Amino acid sequence: NLAKINGGGITYPEIFGIGKFLPFLDNSFDFVSCYSVLPYEKDVDKFFSEIFRIMKPTGVAVIIIMNLKGLGVAMVTPFNQDGNVDFDAIPKVVENIITGHADYIVVMGTTAEVSALSDSEKKAVINAICDANQNKVPLVIGIGGNNTTKVCEEIQATDLSPFQAILSVSPY
Repeated sequence: NLAKINGGGITYPEIFGIGKFLPFLDNSFDFVSCYSVLPYEKDVDKFFSEIFRIMKPTGVAVIIIMNLKGLGVAMVTPFNQDGNVDFDAIPKVVENIITGHADYIVVMGTTAEVSALSDSEKKAVINAICDANQNKVPLVIGIGGNNTTKVCEEIQATDLSPFQAILSVSPY
């Protein structure tokens, strides 16, 4: 029972652990927050494995990375006149964002029309953006929704290796 009542509100103590080994039992936490740790982790896969190990199956992790500074542009998903994703336009949009001096690109944010994409279109758009970017600027991926369990499952199922951070809206 780590939470403490504080003047009507709940406060949570800061608990520190080494990312490759967190001294907690499996399925212990509903919420895990990590601040500025990923740039220092040598084994990112082990780090995330530990985070997911200590979280309850319906838990939420918030990973904050402070090496993203400057202007981040939330990229739109281009569509052609037929209403299909315009995959030929994606490299042009990415290049326009980069030449416009953006410091990072937000992929699959709310401006990306995520709700209008099928799962296969979404994966194809993400791949096209990563290919067009060629590691020129950091990428942030948007994974959110109003079903916390589904959001956690999507985060776990997503290859996060091309991304510096996850942008996730709070369930509403």
